[in-house]
Amino acid sequence: MSAVGAEDTGSTGKSDDADRAARPDATSVAAMVSLCTYTWFLYGIGPSLPLLRDELGTTSAVAGLHSLMLAGGVIIAGFTGVNLGRRWRRYGVAWRGIVVLTIGVLIFTAGSLLRGVELAVTLPAMLVIGFAGGLLINVSNTILQEHNGALGPAMLTLGNAAAAGVGLVTPLAVGLATDLGWTWRAAMILVLPFAVISLILIRPRRQVPAYALRPAGSSRFSFRGLPQAYWFAATAVVSAVAIEFCMITWTPDLLTSRTGMTPGTASGACPRWWAEWPWAGWWWARSLAPDHRSDCS
Repeated sequence: MSAVGAEDTGSTGKSDDADRAARPDATSVAAMVSLCTYTWFLYGIGPSLPLLRDELGTTSAVAGLHSLMLAGGVIIAGFTGVNLGRRWRRYGVAWRGIVVLTIGVLIFTAGSLLRGVELAVTLPAMLVIGFAGGLLINVSNTILQEHNGALGPAMLTLGNAAAAGVGLVTPLAVGLATDLGWTWRAAMILVLPFAVISLILIRPRRQVPAYALRPAGSSRFSFRGLPQAYWFAATAVVSAVAIEFCMITWTPDLLTSRTGMTPGTASGACPRWWAEWPWAGWWWARSLAPDHRSDCS
């Protein structure tokens, strides 16, 4: 198996599968870095919103509208992502998602400095960021699953663990930048180097099947025919995400008001546990995966 970054087009035999069981290949790494690019912003905006609220002199309810717009963008991505994948293939969706996400983050960050019209810029920017991030999550997870076959669940969980690891660092960066007087914006714009690395890794993957394919089928999105198990799983995911992002956004604010911590210290005090369970999940999913050599025997 070639080193990470070399061109790869899928499984080629027992030795290839065995090597991929040990570590992700270049295609998997490209998808994982795409996830991490969005995660850098996602886990940084939570502790940044109370800081932005204080700068604007507004309420938590108004600041929370940014999370609402972010979620709205993700929902739009869910309804339109398949059609965009048919038009651009997964490769096109991936690199466009990175570019649009980066532009959205830069507009959001710069717009927060425009006195008097901040919300008129930051709220629409959050909608764009949510849309681009939703596309990235969907296409990257699909690539990880399909490219790795029987090891797909393990690689998918590993990708989420890597993204959670980034989520461990981002609030620390927000806290450090705030304590140094650079404000939370200095941490947010670091999404730019992540985006550059992601585009560099995605570019050679144009002909890799997992990136080159279009979504299967031709029907439009519909809730009809979804099994009961889907609704149980969907409810669990929505509930978990709601709790997670309430904690990400408002725990630093609570620590500041209840303990007297500085905003920077409070932002950096919370993230340790976010990265632990996904790594345990990766180990568990890998141990439960079918024998990766069985398909090649």
